Amino acid sequence: MGYLNETKRQECNREILKILEEVIKKYPDFRFGQILWFLGINGRDGKNRLRDIFYEEPDVTLRNICSTVKGNHLSYETVDYLVKHNKFVNGEEKIQ
Repeated sequence: MGYLNETKRQECNREILKILEEVIKKYPDFRFGQILWFLGINGRDGKNRLRDIFYEEPDVTLRNICSTVKGNHLSYETVDYLVKHNKFVNGEEKIQ
């Protein structure tokens, strides 16, 4: 994984915000931290340590969100669109 150009980074950030907005509307009683955990943005790694996403590029975050949502058999318009069209995904890095 390399660094994204500014345009792609901004596009990914906007898609993440759309997903957050959908979850906020669907679950108005969730606190923000719960939403981040629910979407897999914050969470634990394979060794049960909290993941540090400070330097993570937003395309990686977006792929993680989509994988979490699809893995939990949830449906959000933005995620469904991104998965269907493999947006922000290159080659074999397809959203599962």
